[in-house]
Amino acid sequence: MCPEKPSTSREVTAPYNYPFSDNLPEEVTTLVKTLTSFGPATITFGQLMQNVTIDGLNGTGIFKVLDQPAANDIWGLSKNTLLYVKDTTLRVTANGYAVQLRQEDVQQAVHDFTAQYVKMVDSYAWKWEFPINSPLEIRVTSLDDPALVGMPKGSTAESPTISALRYDDVAKKNKWDVALWLDVLTLPGTSSSNTFYAELEQWILNRFSGDQGRVMPEWSKGWAYTRDGEPNAGAWTSAKVMNTIRQNFGDDDWNYEVATLAKYDKSNLFTNALLTTLFTPTS
Repeated sequence: MCPEKPSTSREVTAPYNYPFSDNLPEEVTTLVKTLTSFGPATITFGQLMQNVTIDGLNGTGIFKVLDQPAANDIWGLSKNTLLYVKDTTLRVTANGYAVQLRQEDVQQAVHDFTAQYVKMVDSYAWKWEFPINSPLEIRVTSLDDPALVGMPKGSTAESPTISALRYDDVAKKNKWDVALWLDVLTLPGTSSSNTFYAELEQWILNRFSGDQGRVMPEWSKGWAYTRDGEPNAGAWTSAKVMNTIRQNFGDDDWNYEVATLAKYDKSNLFTNALLTTLFTPTS
């Protein structure tokens, strides 16, 4: 955030400044699910939501009538510009990753990803399948460099062990200094979405391997997908992808994390089936 408010920006002093996305009553969300259950309606719905979003950001159309200010250039504390999820926000399933790479490679990476995404969406549409009916989100942030953290004399900061933004020796060696966040959203239960996610996930893992990048999970989103029709199809079910994630964090760091979690939860009070499956030592 700029330390001084730009003259063209609108200052906000409270969160939830995106009414076009976070004020959908349950009746509307139910209607949306009913509409998109008929696959081809996804196209019309997507175009409608794009227009609503543009009007909402610009304060035009129905939002001008409702006297809702534009939200495309706001300035304020991070909590006031970033917080937007409310009880009335549309519920979606998210498939998300943070890809660590070099800043100079971001443009090519975004191009390759969006080209693959469009190709897949078109391919599924030709089969009369419409697995994705919500936004595609792409963001870029820096990694968490501990050297930039102010510490008392004699103390050294460290990146969280399994943070998606961990700035470790592998990142330094490959000169990875940013994370490309990729989130693909759809309404829960949308037909063919698990298969789409599993296919896209494999492309991401193949594209950003070696020195081309390192794929980290966005822990709060869905990842490690298996295809529709497979046992327990959906997120957090692919043993192969989970193993790849463990390897991407490195054996030493991952095994340290597993041992530390076990140390502080000897009675397994704070665990579940997913955590038990995920947090196993690497060989």
